[in-house]
Amino acid sequence: MVSDALPRDINIKASHHPVTRIYTDASFEEGELRLGWAIFHPDYPTLGGTCLVPRSTLDSWNPRRQQIYPGESLAALVTPDLYPQYFRGGDVIWFVDSQAAVSSLIRATSTQLDVHAICQFAHLVAFRLHSRIWYEWIDSASNPRSANPCTQRQGQCLHEHPFPRDLFPERFLSSFVSLILNAIVALPVGPLFTPYVSHSTH
Repeated sequence: MVSDALPRDINIKASHHPVTRIYTDASFEEGELRLGWAIFHPDYPTLGGTCLVPRSTLDSWNPRRQQIYPGESLAALVTPDLYPQYFRGGDVIWFVDSQAAVSSLIRATSTQLDVHAICQFAHLVAFRLHSRIWYEWIDSASNPRSANPCTQRQGQCLHEHPFPRDLFPERFLSSFVSLILNAIVALPVGPLFTPYVSHSTH
């Protein structure tokens, strides 16, 4: 993977394609964690969506009074899994209203092992999609996307999505490993979590 991630020359004076803007949010109420997002892409329709994080995922994380921190980080995995075409080969500015999550996503690390795994996975997904992501903090009042399924600020309901099956606890690690192996063997960019198959010669 290191041999494929070559240094890039970036001309700061050259004109670039418009970037994709993403706003994500997480809410944790009555023991339920819900993610919400809005994606503004220059070439695709604007998207607003939400999904409920399954109980099994919450139970696999470190025990906490509330799970906003890993939830805000997890949005960086859920949205590329649902809409890879919105990320592929593009530049993204990603707004998150959790300073802890933004810090971990920028550094791709955390002292909390569950969040650390999420952030490592998110950077690997971005690499796989050839996407450059700039994470930025935004205050909650300025975030245009609430994690609630229906938000009065937006005046519309969000589209409900099932939680991606590749991110369930029983498949999380295998999905992560398959993504690493596929990147190493430089497979063409296709579905994110294509099962890795060894091609040995005899």
